[in-house]
Order: sequence, then structure tokens, then C-alpha cells
Amino acid sequence: MSLEDCMHYAVENSFKTARAVIESENAKKDYTSAILAHLPGVDGYIGINSNFGRGIDPATNNYGNTTTFSNGVGVNARVPIFNGLRYLNRTRSAKIAKLRGEEQLRQTRDKVAEETMLAYAEVVYYKELLRLYEKRIENYKLEEKKMERLLEMDGGSIADLAQIRAILASEEYTAIATRNNLDISILKLKDCMNYPIEIPLLIEPQIKEAELFLDGQTVSEIIAFASIIHPTVITEQHNVEIQKHNLSIERGSYYPLLSMSGGISTDFFTSSTNKYDPFFTQYKNNLGEYVGVHLSVPIFSGLDVRLRVSKAKNNLKQARQDYDETIRMLASEIMKAIMELDASKSQWQQAKKNVEFQQIANQANKRKYEVGALSIIELQTSDNQLFLSEIELNNSYLLYQIKIREINYYKGVPYVEISDE
Repeated sequence: MSLEDCMHYAVENSFKTARAVIESENAKKDYTSAILAHLPGVDGYIGINSNFGRGIDPATNNYGNTTTFSNGVGVNARVPIFNGLRYLNRTRSAKIAKLRGEEQLRQTRDKVAEETMLAYAEVVYYKELLRLYEKRIENYKLEEKKMERLLEMDGGSIADLAQIRAILASEEYTAIATRNNLDISILKLKDCMNYPIEIPLLIEPQIKEAELFLDGQTVSEIIAFASIIHPTVITEQHNVEIQKHNLSIERGSYYPLLSMSGGISTDFFTSSTNKYDPFFTQYKNNLGEYVGVHLSVPIFSGLDVRLRVSKAKNNLKQARQDYDETIRMLASEIMKAIMELDASKSQWQQAKKNVEFQQIANQANKRKYEVGALSIIELQTSDNQLFLSEIELNNSYLLYQIKIREINYYKGVPYVEISDE
């Protein structure tokens, strides 16, 4: 799997993404619920009642011993006319919350992709490091065999052979630790991807070289663009708007509530002491309708509304501060990433030159060692210098590729393309 394959798999299968999808869906349902709250409320009811002993006869309205049975049905509706615009502001708040949920989902996907990229780079680093150790071990094993043959012909040194074996043992020990680190890094990558633990994960040995998108943009241009399109910033913008509407909702509690209601009902009764009309006749004759208007004026609520409004103001103030802080932190992150990009590019270019020079020097030292002009300790020092330069080349390349992708992300290029269809 390539880096892009792993990021795509992680974004599609991560538990973090799954939770963000559920939260986004819930925000959509909340918005639908807020819209439906504008519709009238309609209730229907049916009741059955039976009385025994002394009571009022519904037919004569006289009090006496009787047994009555009554049944009533009805439908009523309530329509809010004015409620301080609270329903309207709740709908607007829910709509923005839905958009915020979509941005939070995008933010979560981007974060999962970034974490996967870093874990992938760590695996590639340890794979390359292990390859270099195995290469060194193979070279020292060959040197050990050569020294053993020289000793058999009385032309070698026991001390040199012991030194080579000591170096070989040290390299094998370090290779075991590196292999263990590689296994741990693969497990970490599987965790990021939510990849099955029991199935081997094979990845490409190196990250493909990427190009910087819109190379030549100034730092200010990158920051200005990222401040508009970055999901973290958009999320905080939505939060500010939500808190504005929440403040309007609380202020709406100061206003009177005006609503209209209406309904229709009928009933049927029987009496043990009087004759009564048939069921459908009573239902027709007893049919009644009503319409009413209700006005509720808030007078005193124990300062509860005032406290809620004050709290909503504080929440709005905090949301604006969070937005400003997000912009500030984003600018700082971009500045840091650009500096790290420039540094890693210079380090990578210098590391390539260093490896070339170290290879030439190491080859010369090996020829000196073969003719006896260089000791095994001095040859090991030369090998170590070449080895360290190769490690630094690998490390600087990986860091450079990561920073390119990070800067491209701030420029609007996603880590991985995901379709919502």
C-alpha cells in the first residue's frame, strides 16, 4: 500500500471518522427537528367514563341514584404566532450547527490522514534503517570470513578478528532493537488505519516525491487563504454565529408569547334512569368547535432570564476569543511549517552531497585497509560516518516530503480525496 492508499483506508475506516459521521448526522437531524417545530401541534383524544351510585344525570342534570356511561372524542391544534423569534433563531442556529458538523467531519478526516501519514513515515524510516543495518551486518560477516582465512594462513591478527566479531555482535544487537521498533511502528500504523491486527500490512519502501502546490506564494498569502478555507477556522466561525443566535433565543424570553388554538369535540352518554338518543345522533348533536388566542406576558421570573442572557453573552465573547486564538495559532503553525520546509529541503540537499562524499571516502579507506594502511578501528569509524550520513539522508527526505504535504494542505490541497457519495 502506498501512503495515499493507507490514508484513504484510514479515513474510511477510522473509529474517529465514524464518530464524526454520527455527530454530523445528528446535527442534520437537529436542523430538521428545528424546522418541524414551526408546524402546528395537533392532538387527538378519546375518553371513556362510567359512574355508579349517586350522581348527576347528564340527560336531566338532576342529582340522584343512576348509572351513567359517557364517551368523548376530540381534536385540538395549537399554532404559535409570536414567541420572541425563538423558533426562528433556533432554526438558524441548528442550520449553522449542521454546517459546523460537516466541517468537524472534514477536520476529523484531515486529522486522521495526517496521523496516518506520520505513522507511515515512521514505518518507512525504520524499514530503511533496518535495511542499512542488515547491509552493514552482511559486510562485517564477509570481513569476518576473510579474517578467519587469513588466520588459517598465518597472515591475520586475532585481535582484529575479535574486534570484527565484537562490531558484528553490536550491529546485530542494534538490528534486533530496530526490528522491534519497526514492528511497533507497523502496529501504530495499523491502529491509525483501524487495519486488522492479524493481517500483514505491506507498504511501499519509500514515500513518493511530491511537488509544492503553487510554489512561490508568500507566507502572508498562504496564511490569508488558510484563514478562509481551513476547517478549524470555519468551525470556530460557525460557533460564533451559533452563540449569536443562542443570545437572541435567550433575549426572546423577555417578549410576550402569542399563540392560537382551536379544536373540535363531541361525546356520547347513556343513563340507567332515562332514555337516550342513539350513538351517532348524540355524536352529531353534541359536536362542538372552539377557537382561542392565548397571550402570555412575562412579568417576573426570579431574574432567571437575565442570568441566561448574561451567560449567553459570555459564551459569545468566549467564542469570538476562540476564533481569534484559532487564527493566531493557525498563522503560527503555517510559519513554523514553512520554516521547517525550507530547513528540511536544505538538509536533504546537503545530506545527498554528504552521502556522496562519505561513499568516496569510505571506498578509499577500504582500499587502505585491504593493503594494511588502515586499522579495523579506523575502518569502522569510516563505516559509521557513511552509515550516519545515509540515515540522515533518509530522515531529511521523509521530513521534507511530510512538510510539502503539510504546506499543500494549508493551500487547500487535501491529504487524500474522499467522496461523500
